[in-house]
Amino acid sequence: MFKIIARIAKKPGMSNEEFEKYWLEVHGPLTLKIPGIRGYKQNRLLVGPLGLESYREHLHKGGNNEDLNLQEEGFGIVEIYFDDFEALNCFQEWLHTNDGQVYQDVEENFQDRSKIEIFGVFEELNMM
Repeated sequence: MFKIIARIAKKPGMSNEEFEKYWLEVHGPLTLKIPGIRGYKQNRLLVGPLGLESYREHLHKGGNNEDLNLQEEGFGIVEIYFDDFEALNCFQEWLHTNDGQVYQDVEENFQDRSKIEIFGVFEELNMM
């Protein structure tokens, strides 16, 4: 399986709440409608030096994900899955269609494109 992993950042002037709401309610559902995409995940970043032990301690004390300081800097990690490299090429061609342009316009509404980092990876082993 081939996937794209991207670190995205909120657009300047946008609140963290606006960024997250738009990402979850507008961008996410639109992404799932793109032909050839096998899967899509949105990952919100934990803020600060919150290591695994700190997280376990937080949960042990009765805390949950909702009361953690998430998205303070307005960043997230996106994973988009494709069956193979050919499907990824089809996605890249689709971006040049009218629908693809609409999708890119949606991204411009909430992302700071100058801070996006994109990685293409080939996933060979999934231990989940």
